[in-house]
Amino acid sequence: MLSIFIEKIQDLIDYDPEIWNCKKLSDNGYKLFKKTRTSASTASLRKVKDFNITSIHPLLKTIVSKHDVTNYTNETNVLNKISSYKPP
Repeated sequence: MLSIFIEKIQDLIDYDPEIWNCKKLSDNGYKLFKKTRTSASTASLRKVKDFNITSIHPLLKTIVSKHDVTNYTNETNVLNKISSYKPP
């Protein structure tokens, strides 16, 4: 279901010059942000390491159970997918 939505968005970007320009502008802005942002402080890194995820957020549980996605039926699979996600 998500792939169909992504395809429609990609079609809009490809065929509408105004949307394409907005996407290009936002991509360039994000690249500049990534180049110029400062690193996280050591205190922040320490807090993240101490942060323990023990369960799935209730909203995610309902989404997973609603769609009954076979790859995500087990809580540990969902946690592993979320924790291993790396944005592009």
